[in-house]
Amino acid sequence: MSATASGGRSSADRAPLAGLADVASHPVSTARLDDTDRRILSLLAHDARLSQRALARELRMSPPAIGERLARLERAGVIRGYRVDIDWAALGYVTGYLAVTAIQGADQLPSGQLPPVSSPSPSPSATSTKK
Repeated sequence: MSATASGGRSSADRAPLAGLADVASHPVSTARLDDTDRRILSLLAHDARLSQRALARELRMSPPAIGERLARLERAGVIRGYRVDIDWAALGYVTGYLAVTAIQGADQLPSGQLPPVSSPSPSPSATSTKK
């Protein structure tokens, strides 16, 4: 990113999460849902593989009516997609997790130096004296 693209500052000068607002979704308008739409979303949230025919049978509606509702929900951005949840461990992959903690001012420390650790304030009961 050039210095002019970021308002005259280099990307190293920007806060670590400064660009988050650029990629976050912004609400455009709230979709109006009726009880049937909510029930469709609930059923799909439980099992995204349900067919239009299965949804229609569950809701006692025709498959074309369900198809129209799904298309409207997709156009409105309420349904953004249908996903699969893969258990990577079942495929033999090892999964790990990385936790990251942001510390205010850490980006201003010399490379490789950790900020000082402050000890917690003593509790009032620990500082009181017994008589």
